Amino acid sequence: WVLHDWSNEDCIKILKKCKDAIPSKENGGRVIVIEIVMDQNKDDNSYKTQLFLDILMMVDASGKERKYEITSHDMESA
Repeated sequence: WVLHDWSNEDCIKILKKCKDAIPSKENGGRVIVIEIVMDQNKDDNSYKTQLFLDILMMVDASGKERKYEITSHDMESA
C-alpha cells in the first residue's frame, strides 16, 4: 500500500489489516513502511521537493506527505 494516498484514519485501518494478516512479532512478522516523511528542517535542500510532493498528493490523490510525529503516531495507533 502507498500510505500517502490515504487519510490518517484510513492509514491506521490499512496498517491494522496488515498486522492482522502477518504472523506475530514473536514468529517473525514485520510490517515495513517506506514513505517520505516531511523534514522539520526547512533549510534542507530537499524541502522544496517535499512541499511539491505534498501539494501533488493533496491535488491528485487527496493524500499528503506526513511529518514524522504524525506518521509515528499512526504506527502506534495501528
